[in-house]
Amino acid sequence: MKLLLAGFETAFSKAFVKENKKKFEMIALDLKKEDFSQFMPMRAVFESMQFDAVVYFAASGEFDSNACLGEVNLFKNLQYASIMFGIKKMITCLDKTESLFGQLIPDLVEKDKIGTVLQFYGLYGTGLNAKINPLQRLMSNAKKKGEIIIKKDREISAVCLSDAVKLLTTVLQKDIEQGVYDIAPAKSTTLVEFAKAIKKVLGSTKITLEEKEENDAPIVGDSTQISIALPKFKFTVQNTAVAKVLMEMR
Repeated sequence: MKLLLAGFETAFSKAFVKENKKKFEMIALDLKKEDFSQFMPMRAVFESMQFDAVVYFAASGEFDSNACLGEVNLFKNLQYASIMFGIKKMITCLDKTESLFGQLIPDLVEKDKIGTVLQFYGLYGTGLNAKINPLQRLMSNAKKKGEIIIKKDREISAVCLSDAVKLLTTVLQKDIEQGVYDIAPAKSTTLVEFAKAIKKVLGSTKITLEEKEENDAPIVGDSTQISIALPKFKFTVQNTAVAKVLMEMR
């Protein structure tokens, strides 16, 4: 299967390429050489070779807003070219907690009836930036400082990065109905429960919840649709996933 990888070089995209370099033939759009917010350069890529699927990695907090000003036009051009050249699978991956364009890209997908969005509600794993990723920061502080400070607790539907990569690989290999899918475990967790999973691995970690009376708004997804589409896919148990990530962290 030949894939066109588009969008931004994120921790997710790097992990996907590393895991699947022997499984797929992958061609990446070079955003530094061409302005793909213009349609003709995008069209030229599709004219130069045939692709079986397109994977788009949406910009996240890893990039400043100035670097992403052309993202919407880039995404639209990718949609139009995919339609024009008969691409049957266009898959977009974005993290709702970090996406700079929020609901805009999922809305474009639903409006134009092209592609599938895998919509995550927080990722944690090796390679993610602890400065901008709150769950990664909890693990980093616990490992380096022996403490976890949580201002307010909140309900979350976070997924480990390795599971996100496996899910994307599965979606590429399976035929599922196009649309927007929340990617979330069947059971949500909380920041405090996540911290306890870290402490279970590291042992003497101090957990401090600063404001106990009020929680932050939940960041959760509805796992129903993806569970129906991929009934055999199972997410790694949180304690197991956290332990693995902590062992891989330097």
